[in-house]
Amino acid sequence: PLIGGVPAPDAPLADQLRLQPRQPGLVLCTALGSRGITWAALAGQLVAALALGSPRPLEADLLDAVDPARFALRRQQYRCIRANTKKRGMPKRHQPRAAHN
Repeated sequence: PLIGGVPAPDAPLADQLRLQPRQPGLVLCTALGSRGITWAALAGQLVAALALGSPRPLEADLLDAVDPARFALRRQQYRCIRANTKKRGMPKRHQPRAAHN
């Protein structure tokens, strides 16, 4: 599921989801799938808490698990890891083997 504030489109991604700037007054609650009835009550409480600025009904780790910005943050972290790997070169155990003729 995707439940949380919509990330600001022009803001750079923060290192942590909790620090990510959001669009004010815009909260997303979607992608509940076949477990929609199970998620509905908790999702409703979370959306209400986010919209009103009251305490959240979930722990920070669980909020991160349903945050709409989590995919963009993971993509950024993956790109950073790939860039660092290319700079250093592939470790020998990960290099492709030479073809035997």
